[in-house]
Amino acid sequence: MKNKILNYLVCCIILAVSACNQNAKKTESNATDSISNVEQNLKEEAQYSIELALKIPDQVEQLRLSNLDLKEIPQEITKIKNLNRLYLGRNPKIDFAKAFEYIGQLSNIEELSLTENELTQLPEQITNLKKLKILWLDANPKLAFGAAFEKLEDLSKLNELSINDNDLKELPASIASIKSLEILNMARNQIKVLPEGMKELKKLHTINLDGNTQLDINKIFEQLGDYNNIEVLQLGNCEITAIPASIKKLKKLEILWINNNQIQSLPAEIGELKHLKEVYLFENPLNDEIEQFLKGILPKTQVIYVNPMLSN
Repeated sequence: MKNKILNYLVCCIILAVSACNQNAKKTESNATDSISNVEQNLKEEAQYSIELALKIPDQVEQLRLSNLDLKEIPQEITKIKNLNRLYLGRNPKIDFAKAFEYIGQLSNIEELSLTENELTQLPEQITNLKKLKILWLDANPKLAFGAAFEKLEDLSKLNELSINDNDLKELPASIASIKSLEILNMARNQIKVLPEGMKELKKLHTINLDGNTQLDINKIFEQLGDYNNIEVLQLGNCEITAIPASIKKLKKLEILWINNNQIQSLPAEIGELKHLKEVYLFENPLNDEIEQFLKGILPKTQVIYVNPMLSN
């Protein structure tokens, strides 16, 4: 009987010690989790503040500083060595000529936004950003784009350029110097035609001309017929009344946006585009026969008649 009582007491002690150990481990784990959460919160908040980013410079990969009414970029930003995404849109008070003395030293930058900054020139030091892949220059209508494109020529990894909302009536011929360009966004300008040399951009596969109401649509499609790799074409909100038969020349076209226009029908030649996957046709005064017609000539193509943003 005594042995049973003794064994019972030993078991109770073992269980109590085990429970204490488990509680200690839980406390330690909770403390570790708390520290981890604090570190994670700091890392997230540091994306929106240079001051916080400089407290953990080795952990910051992006800075989202748009619309902060910044007046300068401090030299200390060069300490954030791993920075690869920098968003500086809508900070027109910054002296960007001075700022790029430091930004130009951030050799890992891959994405850069300079949207809506009242730029007149691109600083020369932008040519130091050899890893730059994506550049936003939207809403800078006073920018000397001809000279800007010449500076971008040496950035061999630059594959996406956005120049929306710049009141451009034509593209400078120097756009053709950016040989690495794959995606070109030039929405809501006043472009009529494309510069002839642009067909030399052999890697270009996506063109966004949304909202360019001055387009000479027949000439545009003639020009695009000389481009070999166009896969995505955006022509929404362009006041287009008809799509020319020359669309058939865009042999690699996969996605076509012609929404919000004045199109009533499409040419039969569109049926020759064997790679066409999607056509966005919503907000057009289409005739009653168009749906059946397109099913017949584009049986494998998804045709969208309702704005997907409104249907979700």
